Amino acid sequence: MIRRRILLVALLAILFAIGWWAGRGRATTSLYSNLDLFVEVIHKVEENYVDPVEPKRLIDGALKGMLKGLDPYSQYLDHKAYDALQDVTQGKFSGIGVVVGVRDNYPTVISPIEGSPAWEAGLRSGDAIVRVEGRSTQGFTIEDVAGLLRGPEGSPVRLSVRREGEGDERDFTLTRREIATPSVPYAFMEDDQVGYVRVASFSEKTGAELRAALTRLRAAGARRLVLDMRRNPGGLLDQAVDVAEQFLPHGALIVSTRGRVRAQENKFFSSEPHPETRWPMVVLVDEGSASAAEIVAGALQDLDRAAARRLSSSPPRSTTRPRVDRSTARAATPWSGRMTTIPTTTPRRRITRHPPTARGSRPSIPGAGGSCTAAAASVPMSSCPTTRSPR
Repeated sequence: MIRRRILLVALLAILFAIGWWAGRGRATTSLYSNLDLFVEVIHKVEENYVDPVEPKRLIDGALKGMLKGLDPYSQYLDHKAYDALQDVTQGKFSGIGVVVGVRDNYPTVISPIEGSPAWEAGLRSGDAIVRVEGRSTQGFTIEDVAGLLRGPEGSPVRLSVRREGEGDERDFTLTRREIATPSVPYAFMEDDQVGYVRVASFSEKTGAELRAALTRLRAAGARRLVLDMRRNPGGLLDQAVDVAEQFLPHGALIVSTRGRVRAQENKFFSSEPHPETRWPMVVLVDEGSASAAEIVAGALQDLDRAAARRLSSSPPRSTTRPRVDRSTARAATPWSGRMTTIPTTTPRRRITRHPPTARGSRPSIPGAGGSCTAAAASVPMSSCPTTRSPR
């Protein structure tokens, strides 16, 4: 009897292994058959398209299209695009200092960055950049115009601008220089008790910049806070944790990430030694608030720390995008479990992990409340540009 059981178990194990290998083989076969189709299409284009086409152009276009179809955040970055992205993520780059979008098929100035070459030259919101170095920009994407406006510090660039209400175009020659784009551009007192702080993006120094802004507001007598994250497209995950933990009690679960592999399963807890948990707070978000901004707004609302107000109007913004070119995990806020697709990034600092509070019990935090909708998981949209970025 024992012998038969052993044989039965062994047979089942063998059948399971055969089934597993067969399934794996079918998956591999399916992948390679589709790759064969891909290569065949490339050969057809090379042989029959009316104009010669560089193979690299075909491959780059295919990669971009493949990742674009996954979600709004996944994208293919070549070496040049990745370097430009690193510059923005680090909060500085070499260019003329203008936030641009696309309107009526032309790159259009959303706002010049104060103190930049574009600001000093007199570029205005609404100016359509119709030519760069004599080349028409009609149909250009944000990335196309960025490649022309950015360049080595000290180098010149010529622009032709069409201004609303004027018949003739204006020509500008600007000298590129290093542009700093703080992710917390301003903070001030609304009245003798209410402080306001603007968080425009989540780059490497966002947490430190917010901490400094809160110190100034506290010294000015702030007792309440408005945290404005409208038109904030997100950025680094560790900075979202750093921002949120400045308002949450030590050990509070801020966000968890879930992915297909164990390394993507993480929980991030607050480790701020002296968080500001007394101030009543309102978080402002809109349809352009995404990624890391969603995480902060969702965590503060779910933990009853702040009321999140979704508004349609918003200030100009500086844009940063995630550092990596793919979304490998989803993030869930602590209590509602609302999900958002985010690019996973390696935190630049150690985040101490503490045991979460008892399941089902919410921390009691004074000055909280509100049951408003947090930021929608959407890419930035407005009546003007569909994407904006500093150049």
